[in-house]
Amino acid sequence: MKFLSTLGLLGATATLSGCLGSDNILDNPEYNLVEAFALVDRFGSAAEVSPEDLPAEATMSGFVEVFSEEDNTDDSTFVVAGDMNMTADFSNSRITGGATNLAEYEVFGDCDSVSTCDAEFQQSFGGSLEIRSDEEDDGVEEAFGIIEGSSFRGWLDGSLTGSIEDEGAGSGTFVADVITDFNGSFRSDDQGLIAAADVDGSVTITPTIDGVEYESEVQSVSGGFVVAE
Repeated sequence: MKFLSTLGLLGATATLSGCLGSDNILDNPEYNLVEAFALVDRFGSAAEVSPEDLPAEATMSGFVEVFSEEDNTDDSTFVVAGDMNMTADFSNSRITGGATNLAEYEVFGDCDSVSTCDAEFQQSFGGSLEIRSDEEDDGVEEAFGIIEGSSFRGWLDGSLTGSIEDEGAGSGTFVADVITDFNGSFRSDDQGLIAAADVDGSVTITPTIDGVEYESEVQSVSGGFVVAE
C-alpha cells in the first residue's frame, strides 16, 4: 500500500511522538502517537488473510492522517492527524465508523528518521469525518463502506472547523469540507485483525476573516489510516 511509504505515516507519526514528550499526550488523553506508529509497523509485518478466515464482526481503532502537497513549503509539511474507528460487519460486507479528534501539525525536515525531523502542534479542529459508501440507494449515499473479500473501500467525508491567525490577513475561522475515497485491505497477526487504507481526495476551505467570508479554495489531499482490534 502506497501510504506505508509516505512522509506522514512513517515519518511524521514517529517524530511527533518524540516531540510531544514521554507521555505522547495531545488535548485528548486517549490519543497516543507512539501507538499509532506501532500500528503502521504492525500492519507492514502482518500476514494477508483469506476471506473465509474473517470473523462475523470486528471492532477496530487506530489512526488517520492526511496532508496536502499544496500546503507544503520547502521546509515543512502540514499534516492533519486524528483517531480512526471502524467496525467491520463481514456478514453483511459493510464497514462503519469515522475519524475524530483531528488536529493539525507542521512537520519539518526530511523525516527519514527521528533525528532528521521535528514537528509542532498547530491547532485542534472541530468536527469529524464519517465512512460512507460510494454507492447510492434511491439517490441517497449509504452511511457505510463496502467489504469485498479481504479488501474494503468507501468514502471518508465531513466538515471540519478551525481558526485563522495571520498578522497580515487578520483573524477568523474556516470551514473545511472534506471529500475523500479510500481503498484498503485486512491482514492478521497473533494479536488479531489489522486493516489499512490509502486515502485520496480533496478539501474545500472557506475562510471567514474579520467577519467577511472569502472565496473558497480547493486542495488535493492524500494519506491513509490504520486500525486494529
